[in-house]
Amino acid sequence: APEVLKTMLVADKTNYVILDTENLAQITGMLRALEEAQKTYTVQLAVPDKSDRYDHDEVALDKLVKLKLLYPSITRDELGPQHDMFIKVFREKNGYNPTNYAIRGFDITFDTILRLFQAEGFKTTSSSVGSEQVENKFVYQTQNGGNYNSGVYIMQFDEGLNVIKVQ
Repeated sequence: APEVLKTMLVADKTNYVILDTENLAQITGMLRALEEAQKTYTVQLAVPDKSDRYDHDEVALDKLVKLKLLYPSITRDELGPQHDMFIKVFREKNGYNPTNYAIRGFDITFDTILRLFQAEGFKTTSSSVGSEQVENKFVYQTQNGGNYNSGVYIMQFDEGLNVIKVQ
């Protein structure tokens, strides 16, 4: 409820609101409440999972932009020259653009090869050094005898309707 939300907001500080729902009515209702709250407070919306609900016609993109939506992503949505070069070289060699699976496969393989050829070896570099490749981030953690990638990007909508990497 908008009234309850306003009692929790603090003036003169950025208020981060975490919205964890798949319910479209709750999403649109909260967006309206946050839009109203922005008249008095500095508010930024964060979601733990940017599902397809946020791409629905009922969810206005301009509202997400005004709220500077923050969300985690395993891939970097903001693509730069490294990505463009990879696409160009892949297309020249194969005659078509790579799929998301091809890019992820390349990133994993390239990251592993780079770690294998470091003086410290794979085990040391995988537990102590993070890396970023074409679209993916690798920060390995050892759990239950295996290595797990916990690398994630924090993405944000900016005023130019772009998606940028925050972290």
